[in-house]
Amino acid sequence: MKITKSQLKQIIKEELEVELEEGRFTDFMDVFFPSASEAEKRRKIYAMSDEEIEDMKAQAAAGEEAAYEREAGILQPDEMVPGEDEERDDQLDRMQDAEKAKALKDRADRARERAKNAATEREKREAELESNRISSDRAAKERAERKAKRTRELAAATKRNQEKRAAARASLEEAILQKIIGKLK
Repeated sequence: MKITKSQLKQIIKEELEVELEEGRFTDFMDVFFPSASEAEKRRKIYAMSDEEIEDMKAQAAAGEEAAYEREAGILQPDEMVPGEDEERDDQLDRMQDAEKAKALKDRADRARERAKNAATEREKREAELESNRISSDRAAKERAERKAKRTRELAAATKRNQEKRAAARASLEEAILQKIIGKLK
């Protein structure tokens, strides 16, 4: 089955009209001709770091989720959102981990001091071994923490890149549709 040029133009025109009716191009116009308040919001967002933006998104999502759950009757007005307690516990754990790291460092320092002041060779060797073991444990923990941090950073960067690609793809599609509309007119 062959489609004539005029039929193809008609099909494209109909599809573009459907897209326009669905409101996809109003967002497109807002990008190029923002209101004063939108322009101010955009300026503030551009001044923020990626981490600040991700934190704001997470807080907004958590707030929306809590509001939805309260509205749906899942949570009572005075009830806390599941996960808030866990987040506080995680913060306490991180503080305790820092205290534990400091205690390990102090133990290693004391073991080194004991090794220096040891009366016999055996006591000296035992103190040195303990100091080395503590230092090795601490180094292994630090490596694991660095690896976990790199993994989190990589995941966040991947997510940001995917979002950027999706936005670029959407804007390219809209630009193509605009050019087609312009040629059909």
